[in-house]
Amino acid sequence: MSKASSILADFPTATTAEGEAQWQTLIAKVLGDKTYGDVLCQKSEDGFLIDPAPKRGGYKAAHQKQSGDCLLAAHIDSGSVESANADILTDLAGGAGALHIVLDMFGKRGRGVVINSQDDFSKLLAEVYLDFIPISIDAGQGYSQATEMLMHEYNAQNIDHDKAVAQLNIPVTKNDDGLSHLVSSVQANLPHVTCVGVDGVSCHNAGASAGQELAFMLASGVAALRCLTTGGMGVDAAAKQITFHMAADADVFMGLAKIRAFRHMWGEVLKASGTKNHNAVLKVQTSRRMMTSVDVETNILRTTAACFAAMLGGADGVSVLPYDVNAPTTATHRRARRVARNIAIILEEEGFLTRTHDVAAGSYSIEALSEQLSQTAWGLFQEIEGSGGIDAALSSGMVGKWLFEQKQSRQGEIDAGDKTIIGINAFHNPEEKGAKS
Repeated sequence: MSKASSILADFPTATTAEGEAQWQTLIAKVLGDKTYGDVLCQKSEDGFLIDPAPKRGGYKAAHQKQSGDCLLAAHIDSGSVESANADILTDLAGGAGALHIVLDMFGKRGRGVVINSQDDFSKLLAEVYLDFIPISIDAGQGYSQATEMLMHEYNAQNIDHDKAVAQLNIPVTKNDDGLSHLVSSVQANLPHVTCVGVDGVSCHNAGASAGQELAFMLASGVAALRCLTTGGMGVDAAAKQITFHMAADADVFMGLAKIRAFRHMWGEVLKASGTKNHNAVLKVQTSRRMMTSVDVETNILRTTAACFAAMLGGADGVSVLPYDVNAPTTATHRRARRVARNIAIILEEEGFLTRTHDVAAGSYSIEALSEQLSQTAWGLFQEIEGSGGIDAALSSGMVGKWLFEQKQSRQGEIDAGDKTIIGINAFHNPEEKGAKS
């Protein structure tokens, strides 16, 4: 402690107003006619300034996850039933510890692995140990059929219902008596299967800013709580039914701040609801939106940065998308999936990133960013609630308008060169088909 105190004495800005003034004078000398804000601060997509050296403040870091594992989930969202099963088995053999499967029930959804029968579902999960491998299923509005097929598969494989672990990720935006009954039925038969999923990833990929994504997740989570508690479930039990899904892109600091901000806000919602457990179950997927379709190997760096942020931020699970996920061809599909798995495995097993607890705590820059993001997202959340909740905000087009305007603004910055994307508008490969000259 004495050594730490002596080091601190060399940095007077940490303790005195005079030191702060001295530091600002030195900065002004270097900047000349320009201001600190113009040169060193960046404006976030949500409109607030990101200060690289904020002053010490009473930043809120409550409700952060304790150290622990971050489960690597193989992401399966395309191909035939047979090819998807081959990907599943290869990924599990290669080190993945869980599955996140996107389903298109009877071809009505337009994305995901098309399932037309119980036989298709069984082939998809052939040779998967359902009493050992956690499965996260995203079937959209086809959740009822997917739930029935999963329960049938458990019975067909004689799986002990107490050992079945899965997440059904049923979307909830409004009160639904039928959904409450379904959740109660699943819980009675499969006590370790959770039913509700909040999908911030789709919101992100549709163009949302960080604040908009968090506000959408928060409002959807509150809607799910209302639905389940109205159906007779206690608040504690209802909260345990909800799994949140968030996207992380190549901005490591923003990724850390998003996770910390959401955990804080959701913790405050649960605290106000009178629950004993204030933790959120939070799964992170690397951003599809950030992935280029040309010079695709540059995506390896992007997904590494995103996975780095997810693990250090304290995600409960992470899915790393293959670097060629947006490419017009799938010629390198197998290699890309292997690289995606190994990114997470190396960061966890060799980088020891999951053996940490809120590493950003005490970093004023990230704590300040988390605080600004929380305030922005909470304000947007209040707008959604003021409009009648997330269902009303979606139906009225309010959320869609936010996403469209944000997407247009971002694209304008990319086209003008104000936002740099390696391989697209900077350091592009002229031999890559479709690259800008």
